[in-house]
Amino acid sequence: MIAVHANISKINHSCRSNAASQWDWALLAHKLWAVRDIAAGEEITISYFDPIQTLRERQRYAKESLGFECACSHCHAAPNFTNLSDDRVNEIHLLQSYLETREIAPAEPTAMAELLVDLYKQERLDSYLCKAYAIAAREWNGAGHEYQARAWAYQSVQAGLVAGSGTGMEEYVRDMEALLDGARRHWSWRYRLH
Repeated sequence: MIAVHANISKINHSCRSNAASQWDWALLAHKLWAVRDIAAGEEITISYFDPIQTLRERQRYAKESLGFECACSHCHAAPNFTNLSDDRVNEIHLLQSYLETREIAPAEPTAMAELLVDLYKQERLDSYLCKAYAIAAREWNGAGHEYQARAWAYQSVQAGLVAGSGTGMEEYVRDMEALLDGARRHWSWRYRLH
């Protein structure tokens, strides 16, 4: 369905949004909710596209695909901040590729997973924290640390519920619910130990 929703269409884009939105087919309504605390007077923003990209990639996508130049505070920060952000985004992609493909056995997978969570938080990728927490839970479970894994799994499920359905986080929520139902029966149990 293609439609213009009068109230939602007034919400500006930010590459580091504080809210998320989605169409609810059951209610035939567009839902909007906060993904983090929003200060009094702070503008409510949503992300119009995948924000886990470098500045150049985000700017190119906004211009070529959506026809606007992103003017959010994240994109217009001082170069030393945008360069640091780009470094973190590149590190996020690198860590995720190592940890999710499971083709190699990194020397410190739990430390890598916790760094991944920290990078998501530093980048204020609140709508995507569910994934980072799930990766950390799998790595701790893979190392045979059930209760560390459960702690991360609880955070993942909570973050997934905040992110909402239709955000791509559903598979992580289901997987973490399975881990919470039985960490030692979960597919990731001790998979890092050979």
